[in-house]
Amino acid sequence: MDPVNIIFAVVFFLSFASNFNKSKKGLKKKNTLIENKSKSILQTLPLNVAAIVVLLQILGIFDIGRISNNWDLQILRLAFILVYVASSYYILIAQKTLGDNYHSELVIYRDDKLVTNGIYKFIRHPIYLFQLVADFAAGIVLLNFIILPVVIFIELPLFYMRAKEEEAMLSQHFKAGYNDYVKKSGFFSPKLRS
Repeated sequence: MDPVNIIFAVVFFLSFASNFNKSKKGLKKKNTLIENKSKSILQTLPLNVAAIVVLLQILGIFDIGRISNNWDLQILRLAFILVYVASSYYILIAQKTLGDNYHSELVIYRDDKLVTNGIYKFIRHPIYLFQLVADFAAGIVLLNFIILPVVIFIELPLFYMRAKEEEAMLSQHFKAGYNDYVKKSGFFSPKLRS
């Protein structure tokens, strides 16, 4: 195993442990408090694809699916470890900002609040955005020919559709408050102000 893969493995497992604990906490609310829950395939399919990407990253750490052993790409790989670290950090910040409003499922509870502060002041779906960036960066770091197409052609469209469904649910629940929020913030990137 090369040194870049070892560095990535350490960062990956630290990030995975942090995200796992937060996701587990989000599943502990009582079902009786559910206001609205998606019944579409977007409830589970994007999360299943993300789990497959995690599995591919673990295999990639052991050079399974590797494109090349070209040492000329080490600087690029190290740079994308920084992108991976930054994206993982912003996922945690976004989850922390949501607090008890964070759910791994497409669900709205009666006591959920509309969060428009922190990173959510600028971007409505930072967790999806930074998960996509982190997974793409992992594909570059591991030089993995399987991860990159899965992220680009499967995970990206699924996360986009899931975010759109989430927006419809939030708009229905928070009504005018959410519609005002949409006017002030961007979907996956900050809204350009005129």
